[in-house]
Amino acid sequence: MNKLYFTISLIFILLISFNIFPQNSEQNFSRFRVLLKNGNRVEGKSGVLTSTELEGFTKKGDPIKIPINDIRVMDRHTGSQAAKGAAIGAGLGLVTALTLILYANADETRELKVNEGALIFGVTGVYGLIGLAIGSAYSTWERVPLDLSLRYDPSRKLKSFSIKFSISKLIPKT
Repeated sequence: MNKLYFTISLIFILLISFNIFPQNSEQNFSRFRVLLKNGNRVEGKSGVLTSTELEGFTKKGDPIKIPINDIRVMDRHTGSQAAKGAAIGAGLGLVTALTLILYANADETRELKVNEGALIFGVTGVYGLIGLAIGSAYSTWERVPLDLSLRYDPSRKLKSFSIKFSISKLIPKT
């Protein structure tokens, strides 16, 4: 009998420990861009997306409030391509430095008068910095889901809630 109480208590604790009520779905964005249903584009900063509207400021600093029903697509700024650009640039620099070393060593009339390690490090670093500068100019954006059926709306009330489980399989047969 103690096993039965323990099992029922464990099931009850597990069921109530799950978050069955949705939380406030307010999201904050440092930078965002929106495509409205009428075709207009809006870029802004310091945005707050709630279940009913998007509030924030335009790039010029003017306050805006857009009802969520007027938004077709929304993206949030996630950073830049700086790391990718630096990696590509460093890779190209390494290939260039190794090619220069191989070319200089293949020609017997020339003698490489610079330290090979310094050449590799220097060319790779310079190309990496150039790639970093180019990559930082490109922003990355991520789509924000606007599925209204999944968004929390405080005006909607929970109409019903039910839990079903069978005790017959928990009771040992005697």
